[in-house]
Amino acid sequence: MKSITPLLLAGLLASCAVDPNANVKIVDPNATAETKALFRNLDEIRKTHVLFGHQDDLAYGVKWVNEPGRSDVKEITGAFPAVFGWDIGHIELDSAQNLDKVNFENMKRWMREGYEAGGVITISWHLNNPVNGASSWDKTVTVPHILPGGSHHDVFLTYMDRLAAFLGDIKAADG
Repeated sequence: MKSITPLLLAGLLASCAVDPNANVKIVDPNATAETKALFRNLDEIRKTHVLFGHQDDLAYGVKWVNEPGRSDVKEITGAFPAVFGWDIGHIELDSAQNLDKVNFENMKRWMREGYEAGGVITISWHLNNPVNGASSWDKTVTVPHILPGGSHHDVFLTYMDRLAAFLGDIKAADG
């Protein structure tokens, strides 16, 4: 693992040099050159490698929380994971921390650090139910209430606005 991870990360970094006009089959016709390059590189890597990831890797680990430069994966393997996963649950509540108690401002910084190191950043969003405020695992029927004309459409739009503000504030040094 120690020798493979830096090679994979170097390959991901090199992907940005790929011709952005090359034919790439992506569903979104407006995908950026960077998105196309990442897709192309992941498609190529999948043929011979598996990318290992870790949720909240830079935020906390075994017997530590919020210590700059720490990663349980790096401490065990000698390299950071190739994929950094983050959950933004509670961004919709305008909370300072996500559902795992990770500070959102720190998370944005760690997302940038992972990206700048050549990693793939993934985001999941276990949002609270906009109809009743229950957790993401609540089974209350919700979709009809958040669609236009639904009883909680405005609440859902507020959630989406908060999501957009968070995502719009994540920029790498090169972007």
